[in-house]
Amino acid sequence: SMTQGKKAIPNTQFYGRLGQKIRHILDTKMLSGQLYEVDMRLRPNGNSGLLVANIRMYEHYLTNEAWTWEHQALVRGRFIAGDLTLKKNYETIRQRILALPRKSLSLKKEVRDMREKMREALANEKGGQFDVKQSQGGVADIEFMVQFGVLSQSHRYIELTKPRDNVHLIEVLKQHDFFTKAQAHALTTIYCEYRDYGHRQVLQGDKVLADTKIFSKQREIVQTIWTTLMLSAER
Repeated sequence: SMTQGKKAIPNTQFYGRLGQKIRHILDTKMLSGQLYEVDMRLRPNGNSGLLVANIRMYEHYLTNEAWTWEHQALVRGRFIAGDLTLKKNYETIRQRILALPRKSLSLKKEVRDMREKMREALANEKGGQFDVKQSQGGVADIEFMVQFGVLSQSHRYIELTKPRDNVHLIEVLKQHDFFTKAQAHALTTIYCEYRDYGHRQVLQGDKVLADTKIFSKQREIVQTIWTTLMLSAER
């Protein structure tokens, strides 16, 4: 369709320009900081994709072309703005994709491989410091275990597609015996400790790094659970 203004242009062009304007507003660095950092490489088809895709194109991409890590990201996916029909369609698509049956061992390998690539590319461990987000035993390890749990179990337990935050997801996964009670308690506690520390660092304008001695026990616990869950041939 075409716009209805004085100078008609295709809707795709209009929404592309609108998307660029919104992105500019969100990530412009002001004196008080930056509202959001927007990475447009994460859109369907990356840098080669359209800036704005309609809901049908989005569904087709998730169903037929998306990588496993994109389905992982959908675990935390939230509807931000738009009309109620769009929201309903998005939620339906999200739930259907998350609940697709998957081969657990193949899924586990893909999740594990992506985690290793992320760690190699993003972890900042200079001077013996612990990158709270990306280092081994950090936040991302917890997030990836939770995402693996959701993707591997949602076809059996559709309620796993409802929560968006890790704390509630860990609780639901525990209820369905994906995590033991002890594992769930440890992961929830450590995740909150990491998150609180990270928030304080960011508010002070610092990178989320810590001395390795600060979280040594927490890292060891997370690594042990990771080994048990992600390196086994079970599940």
